[in-house]
Amino acid sequence: MRALTASLLAVSLSCASQSPSTPKTEAPKAEAPKAPAASAAPTKPPAPKPEARPPAKPKPEPKPAAKAKKQPKKKESGAVNVKTPALPAKTQADTAADQKLDDRLLQLVKASRGGGATAAEAKAKALSLYEKESLVKVEITAVNNDGVPAIKKEIETGKGELIVDLANHIFALVPTSLIEPLSKLPAVYTIASTANTVRQ
Repeated sequence: MRALTASLLAVSLSCASQSPSTPKTEAPKAEAPKAPAASAAPTKPPAPKPEARPPAKPKPEPKPAAKAKKQPKKKESGAVNVKTPALPAKTQADTAADQKLDDRLLQLVKASRGGGATAAEAKAKALSLYEKESLVKVEITAVNNDGVPAIKKEIETGKGELIVDLANHIFALVPTSLIEPLSKLPAVYTIASTANTVRQ
C-alpha cells in the first residue's frame, strides 16, 4: 500500500513538472485622463466698414486766357538799321577812321600817308589787292540804308566803280587814294578788302 502511494505521488510530481506555466496577465494600465481641449480664442468683432464718401466734385477747368489783341503792324520804312557794336581796338590804328579798315587796307592807307601814291601802289601789289587797272575791290558796310546814297556818290566822285549794293552792303572797285576818304564818312561802318569774294 505504501509502495502504491509513493508511485502515484511520483507520477503526479512528474506531470506537474511537465505542465506549461500559465502566462502572467498584466493588469491594464490606467489611462491618464485627457486634459480638456483649450477653448478657442475669442474672435474679435469685425471692424465697422468706413462710410462711403460721396465722390469729389470735379474742379472746374480754368478758363483760357483771353488772347491778346494783335496790334496792327507798323509799316517799316525802307531803312534797315544795323547793329553797330564797338569795333575791336587796333593798336596800329591812328584815328577813329582807321578802326573801320581791315588789316590789309590799313597797311595800304599808312603806306600812302608815309610815301604817297607810289608807296601805296607798291603796298597794294605786295598784298595782291589790285583787281582791275590799279583799283582795289572792297566791301563797304553802311550803318544803315539811309547812308548808302552818300557812299555811292563818294565812290563815283572818286573815280571808283560800283559793282553792286545789297541792302546796306556796297561792293565796289576804288583807287587806293579813295579808301581813306571813304573811311571818314559817318555813314560808313566798316571797309574790307574782298579779293575773290564777289561775283561780278
